[in-house]
Amino acid sequence: MGNAARGGGWALGAGLLALGLSGACRPALDPAAAGTPAPLCAAWAAAANARGVALRDLSALPEDAAAFPEGVASGDVDATRAVLWTRHAGTRATRLWVLERGEPPARALYRGVALDAAACPPNDAGLIKMDVGGLVPGARYDFAFVDLDDGGGSGGGSAGGDRGGSDGGSSGGAPVARSRVGHFRAALEPGARAPLSFVATADANGAMAPFALLASAAAAAPDFVVHLGDTVYADEALTRDDYRAFYAANWSDPALQALLAAAPVYATWDDHEVFNSWDPETIDPVQLDAARGAFLEHLPVRTPAGAPARLWRSFAWGDTVEVFVLDCRGERRASEGLFMSAAQMQWLKDGLSRSTATFKIVVTSVPVSALGGPLAFDRWEAYAQRLEILGYVAAQGLTGVFWLTADLHMALVAALPYGGAEIGVGPIAAGLHPDSAARYGEVPAVRYAAALRNYALITLDPLAAPPTLTLSVRATDGIEVHHDVFTP
Repeated sequence: MGNAARGGGWALGAGLLALGLSGACRPALDPAAAGTPAPLCAAWAAAANARGVALRDLSALPEDAAAFPEGVASGDVDATRAVLWTRHAGTRATRLWVLERGEPPARALYRGVALDAAACPPNDAGLIKMDVGGLVPGARYDFAFVDLDDGGGSGGGSAGGDRGGSDGGSSGGAPVARSRVGHFRAALEPGARAPLSFVATADANGAMAPFALLASAAAAAPDFVVHLGDTVYADEALTRDDYRAFYAANWSDPALQALLAAAPVYATWDDHEVFNSWDPETIDPVQLDAARGAFLEHLPVRTPAGAPARLWRSFAWGDTVEVFVLDCRGERRASEGLFMSAAQMQWLKDGLSRSTATFKIVVTSVPVSALGGPLAFDRWEAYAQRLEILGYVAAQGLTGVFWLTADLHMALVAALPYGGAEIGVGPIAAGLHPDSAARYGEVPAVRYAAALRNYALITLDPLAAPPTLTLSVRATDGIEVHHDVFTP
């Protein structure tokens, strides 16, 4: 890939690779649309229809797990875009196939033809991220990264070499193997309202693997997944390669691979992606760059053009839900009393005020409730910005605001002053703190606290009267240990 990739950079500056398509489809971005991806390969699809190209069934190709050892993932989906990810350890030319699933009772497995990307250029670690546009709002898709035989391009290169090629499989090399098949759904179109479900969890210490808890989370077939940080525990890492090794270990877990393949993820980081309780004001910037780069190259995250370090972003699923993903680590300035930058705080206020969604889910890697205890200094409650944002929600009369949190290594449900609630999730695999859970359970606002490995399955129904958020806290084997129902 050259020096940019070896330094951790990506072609779009936002942590993504431009989607290269064959022939007339090659431009990934429509310059007239201010950086919005143009529809995926419409010209190729029309040509394929004219030639009578058959629909592709990804399951007909053999899976080569050795060539794609960390599985696949999708993420940061909106109504028309998705980021698709894998790591390629093989030497063949690789293509991305994305197919829209047919709606029952259609006889065809897929609608239309495969949407083909030509080159899938990896960085120097074989990591591939593709920003795919032109999706149909609410549609469901299957995708896989496909290896071609030696006729498909330059092939035979090293993991860091140019494994691009020509025509995405419509001519040239024949497809010979694939990654596992991933699945995602595009977000609902603006204004749409429909029931949705999602899984939320956090805190995956590879030293305590396997992550068997996640097998039942994948089987729940959520519309999306929220990962609230501590995606790895890389406290001993210093260099980019050090950090990559921790991700490689976690991403090889079968249950985590199954969950990331099952549904798109919205992810943020916490502290262990860098090291325990790291301080942005004192950390070595070289180490921080290595840690941030490793996070961005392993998660299907789309950062804004011109702001490659910014992790706060939001995603609307019609008028059912808007998900606000915060960065509660990288912008702290304790010396100035700031839990996050003024810009991020204003963005959150503006976004909550403008949102037309019935449910507004704020994703923060640490608790927002006032719980006390020796680690309170590391949470929202130690900063005036907690009362600033909670007071703003109350003063503006905003409804349907719920906070998803993590970091306590326990399940937690707590009422908030304006009438919303905090839902604390995780760990996937990390040390438990039963004494802390018992102490937090005595806080008047807390209605549930339990130290156990867990995830939350949350179902949103904007069509109910009144609309409902149903919480199911689940432990090993998907056993429900707590059930709650909230209204906006």
